[in-house]
Amino acid sequence: MSSSAGQILGPACGALLVLISLDAVFLAAGGMLILGGVVMLVALGETIGSGRSAAGDRGDEEEEEGLSALLPAFRDGRLAKLLLWVVLFEISGNWIEAVIPLYARDAGTLSPSGIGTLFAYAAALTVGFQMLVSRFAETRSALWLTAGAGLSTIAAFVLLMASPAMLSLIAAVSLCSVAQMLVGPLVPTAVNAFAPPARRASYMAASSVAVDLKDSLGPSIGTALYALAPRLPWVAGIPLVAIASLGLGVAIGRARHASTTGVDAEDIRPERSATWSTSPATEEQF
Repeated sequence: MSSSAGQILGPACGALLVLISLDAVFLAAGGMLILGGVVMLVALGETIGSGRSAAGDRGDEEEEEGLSALLPAFRDGRLAKLLLWVVLFEISGNWIEAVIPLYARDAGTLSPSGIGTLFAYAAALTVGFQMLVSRFAETRSALWLTAGAGLSTIAAFVLLMASPAMLSLIAAVSLCSVAQMLVGPLVPTAVNAFAPPARRASYMAASSVAVDLKDSLGPSIGTALYALAPRLPWVAGIPLVAIASLGLGVAIGRARHASTTGVDAEDIRPERSATWSTSPATEEQF
């Protein structure tokens, strides 16, 4: 919930601050980062102290933690294929968020304040409708959901390719939010189905690392394509999203099938929220 609130308040506050001065945005962001760091140090002081006191008891266990613990997860061929499609879909879909500020500014459609308001609206849309979409997704197949997400993203690319007008921008970010609501909860569920019980945490961490690649590779690739031609990210994104959504649907479908044949099918049933739980108490509710 706090993360969702940040995704809404961040762009909204930025849109207000830029009306005062562009410098005010960076000064406020830096101040909030410093304040957040201080609060975390104070709030986590007790945890840090207890962790140091228990360090001697863990011994060699600490050496096995970290990135090295993720390697067995990445060596799983089924997970590697699933994460490949996830990375491709997330990177190409991220071009909408990364390139729209440049696209709208160069076209003279939106001011910096307007761009912040646009992304605040997109975040609010995701938070407000995620539970409703999750309920709708409970009875749908993985391929149906990923195909729907792919079509939504492709439609957003087509709108942006056709025109940088205000209505096109609003419709594009709305469709992008719908795509994320459809696909987002499926990925951790599929990864959980692949994961052996002893390495479930490592598999989920590997999935998080793969998804986080969109925040680094997505903007860099998208802006590089935009530098070549303003509409190139939208043109190139259409076939990439089509291929990735179909591949992701097949991979998640296989994960569901593997889970239903090996464990209780309730372990992979979508829940009615944006997060996914595998605790026994949750499973008993269904």
